[in-house]
This record gives sequence, structure tokens and C-alpha cells, in this order.
Amino acid sequence: MHPTRLQLPIPGDVVGDYRILGLLGDGGQGRVYRAEAAGQPCALKFLERGAARWGEREAEALLRFKHPGVVGFLGCGRWKDLVHGPFYVAMELVEGLTLYDYVMVHNPSARKAAELMLSLGRALLAVHEAGVLRRDVKRENIMVRLPGEEPVLLDFGLSALEGMPSAGGAGQVIGTLEYVSPEAWRHACEEEERYRPAALDEQYRVAVALELKPPPGAPPSGAEGAKLMDAQGRELSVLPLWQGEGPEDGELHVVVEAPAERWEAVGPYSLKLWEAGGARGLTMDGIVFPQLAGE
Repeated sequence: MHPTRLQLPIPGDVVGDYRILGLLGDGGQGRVYRAEAAGQPCALKFLERGAARWGEREAEALLRFKHPGVVGFLGCGRWKDLVHGPFYVAMELVEGLTLYDYVMVHNPSARKAAELMLSLGRALLAVHEAGVLRRDVKRENIMVRLPGEEPVLLDFGLSALEGMPSAGGAGQVIGTLEYVSPEAWRHACEEEERYRPAALDEQYRVAVALELKPPPGAPPSGAEGAKLMDAQGRELSVLPLWQGEGPEDGELHVVVEAPAERWEAVGPYSLKLWEAGGARGLTMDGIVFPQLAGE
């Protein structure tokens, strides 16, 4: 007979190769602890009774790839009782803030926001190429590593893995409702057959952040339109431009954003930007956009 209440570790307990230091977080599926192994910091996630399958799925997903934009996998197991003990997953400890907290605390510039978005797109591309669909990408599951300010994807318990059955209900649409894709919503409302998740559920948005400075003596001018094209020359449908004042007088921040499939998310891109004075070519982070003579 085994107790119905899950027994979780306390600071000082030793779990496999890891020593528990303290509690990091407490959520619906379990708790996450700060720990150390051989003097190195790490995180241990303990799953609630009945939720072990999510931990097993997370371990299976993280074993398929290694990427700086995804939390690193260290190991997994059960504590005390190898059959009935609580299941845990050991991962690298990502020191930083959730994406939401990072934005609220640091108020990043338009350029930084675009850099974060592009980094996340590249991380998701690596995840998809490994045969994994994340299925619950949201701000609470993204950490911004500090001080480097690089985004890191966490929590792969709801993932769909190529070649393996779903860890959730067969054919169900899984994920946080406010982040579920239109395709998944349409299926849930109109279709009767089982739902098959796809990369489209995690569609990217490509973003390019620009700092525009008018010539000396010229008045500042806003961007009136943009055209963004991928490496194959296909035009991406640009969303309404975001514009705001820059840190210097007369400088303008502009973010050009467009939905993009996974094969488009890594560029390179061509950009044409129309202002009151006409179109111009631009350079950003080593990417040279074409000169627009005669346009």
C-alpha cells in the first residue's frame, strides 16, 4: 500500500546525484527545485502523482536535440521508490526572468524585441527539425537568460514527438487556450477526426528592427510601408509597422514584422522601406539590404 499524498524533497535531501537547495517554483503539474551536482547548479522538476507521463515526454523530447535556445537535459528518474516514487527531470538551471517579467522590468527596445523573436524562431526551427512540436509556446515557458539576454524555451511536457503516440488524449487540441493556433481552433470546432499537430501551430513571425536617422537638418519622417522578401524571393505579408521615437533626437525605431513558415524564419531577407522621401536600403546586424536606386 502506497500513500496517496506525494512525498517531495526538502532542502538538504539527496536525489540521485543531486542535492536539493530550495524551491524555485510551484505549478499545476509539480514543483521545481534549485539543486546542485558536483558543485554545478541545476534544476529538478518533480511531477505530481498522475502527471509522470508529462515528465517522461519532456525527457524524451529534450534527448532529441541540444540547442542554446532550449533548456539542457541532465537526467531523469524516480526518487526513493523506483516504481512508485515521484518522477523527476533534471535540467540546466537558467538564471534569468520569464519573457513577461523581462519585458516588464527591462522595457527592451524595438531592436531587442526583434532579436529575441528571431532567436526564438531559430530555436523552434531546431526543435521542429528534431521531430518535436513544442505545442505550448507562451511567455511563461520562455526564460530570458541573464546577463546575456538570450531566450530559452522551457517545459516540453506537452510536446508531440515524431514516431511516438501522443502523451495526452488521442486527437485532442493541447495547449494554453489563448495561444492555440487558428488551425487548431478550427479543427476543435468543426472536425470530428483526431487532430494532428503541425509546425503551422507554432508559426513564426519574422521581425526586423531598424533605427532610422534622417540626414542632418532634415525633419524626421515616419515609414509609410515596407516589403520583406525571403531568400527565395517570395514576398512576406507585412503586418502594420510599429514605430516609436529613438534615444536620440530625430531618430525613429521601426519594426517590420511578418508571419513566416519555419523554412522562412532564418532568412536572409531583402527589405524595402518607403518613407516620405522615397525608398531606401538599410543595413542591420551584418545583413545588407539592397540599394533601391530608381525606386
